[in-house]
Amino acid sequence: MLSWSFLDGGLIGVVGTHLHDEDRLEVGYWIASRHQRQGFALEAVSNVISRIRELYPERQITAECRIGNKASWALLHKLGFRSVGRPGHRPGRELLVCR
Repeated sequence: MLSWSFLDGGLIGVVGTHLHDEDRLEVGYWIASRHQRQGFALEAVSNVISRIRELYPERQITAECRIGNKASWALLHKLGFRSVGRPGHRPGRELLVCR
């Protein structure tokens, strides 16, 4: 699943998912700096999570985040993600699970 949006001819951001094993989907996103802190990420990622839950209710939803990325960490917490206390697959990132 991949989603993106444009505003005034420019890319707002991208939200995507990645299958890990048979039982886990990872959500990832990127928002252009000029569109950050305007609610676009919250709306987009929330909608993708809702759709994942509809289509794959048995799968765990995860994300990875750098602890130093306070805005992204706060967004994931708003969406119901919590750290599992172990590193993610990518260097310098922590694994979070959506509850």
